[in-house]
Amino acid sequence: MTDSPLPTAPTPTVWFARSTLIVFTFLAVTSQLPAVLDIYSFVLWRVLFIPSYLVTLLFYDAPWGLENVVYAIDGVLGGGKLPWEVGSFVTYYLFAVVVTWLGRRLAGVRPTGKPN
Repeated sequence: MTDSPLPTAPTPTVWFARSTLIVFTFLAVTSQLPAVLDIYSFVLWRVLFIPSYLVTLLFYDAPWGLENVVYAIDGVLGGGKLPWEVGSFVTYYLFAVVVTWLGRRLAGVRPTGKPN
C-alpha cells in the first residue's frame, strides 16, 4: 500500500475554494437564464445554459438525484416552489465541490517520466 499525499475525500478547503464558488455561481446564474430572457433568441444564451441543464438532468432529475428528496419534503411539508429551487442550488454546489476536488486530485497525479 502506498502513502498518497493526495486527500481521498473533500477537505475543508475544497468546500469554499475559489474554483468551487466560481463553478457554483456559473451554474446558479446560467440556470436562471430562461426566466430572464429568451434563450432561443441568441445562440450564446443556449450555450451558456447547457452546462446547468446537463447538471440538472444528470444529478438532480435522475433516479439518484436530489429531486427524490425534494418530492418527499414537498409531500410532507408542502412549500411550493422554494424546495425545488433550493434542491437545484444544493445540487449545483455539491457538483462544484466534487469537480473542484476531482480537479485537484487529478492535478496531483502527474506522470513520473519513468517507463513502466
